[in-house]
Amino acid sequence: MRIVAISIFLLSMQCTAASLPPIKGTDLISGTILEHQWKESKKGSVLVFLSSACPCSHAHIGHLAELATTHPEIKFIGVHSNANETKADSEKYFRSLSLPFPVIQDEASAWADRLRAHRTPHAFLVTPEGNLAYQGGVTSSADPEKADSFYLKVTLKKFLAGEVIESSRTRVLGCQIARN
Repeated sequence: MRIVAISIFLLSMQCTAASLPPIKGTDLISGTILEHQWKESKKGSVLVFLSSACPCSHAHIGHLAELATTHPEIKFIGVHSNANETKADSEKYFRSLSLPFPVIQDEASAWADRLRAHRTPHAFLVTPEGNLAYQGGVTSSADPEKADSFYLKVTLKKFLAGEVIESSRTRVLGCQIARN
């Protein structure tokens, strides 16, 4: 029974990864509608689920901004899915950060559900073909200054160098994504 469940889970992840539609939503920073086609980023895209109220998410903002600036060939997109955080509060919060990437509102947690994101920050590296190359934590700690592993940073380095990503799935620490 357990083998069947694991096989079904892996198959569902392959189907999900191979068929990711473009991501679309209102950018909480600019107020405009953003639609990102994966192939627009020739090297890949990072979706990172963020929260306007989670201390773990907030602690990673500087590290994520640095990664986005260091890797301009990768398109970073923040995704806000928390149903318990108002859009007005989230807009105010994300606008105050001066992020080098947009943060879209994930209506009804559709993308969180599609990718099975449950915590913030939770990162996903998507290839230009729309396949998942990595999913997991940004670092090994709720506070990147205390982290001993920088999962997303190492993954991006290996991915861009064409090397094998040994850990395509890592543990995610942070606050639970609240759904309706």
